[in-house]
Amino acid sequence: ARGSMAAAGPEKRSVAVPAAMAAYGVFLGATGTFGSYQHGFDAKVMHSMYAGLGSGALMLCSGALAALPSHKAHMIGVHVGLLLNFLFAGVFSWQTIKSARDPAKADRLPLFIVMATGSALSLAVMYLFKPKSSKKKA
Repeated sequence: ARGSMAAAGPEKRSVAVPAAMAAYGVFLGATGTFGSYQHGFDAKVMHSMYAGLGSGALMLCSGALAALPSHKAHMIGVHVGLLLNFLFAGVFSWQTIKSARDPAKADRLPLFIVMATGSALSLAVMYLFKPKSSKKKA
């Protein structure tokens, strides 16, 4: 057996990471759509909804991969999801800083704070519950 996850099989695998990815995907879609809603779905702010729904779809796809019984697909889904979540947390943190510094973007600050905080919490949950390597350290 390659490791405890492979030996244990999918029936022993936690659903915490795929569930966290799915929840985070829904969160991204909802917050992105809310950002557009706040401005009446005006054409100049629709990118918020498109980015939120697109990012959310990527997380849902990663979660679906992580939920598959194949060890390889599971590990790809987990690690792609972690990388995407890390990237999104960075983007929303940067947007929070930019909005805080620019009075013209101050109306977006609360949403970016929520998105950055939600991203950080999601990343922490996924990291805590990701599969652990069964390789012994020498």
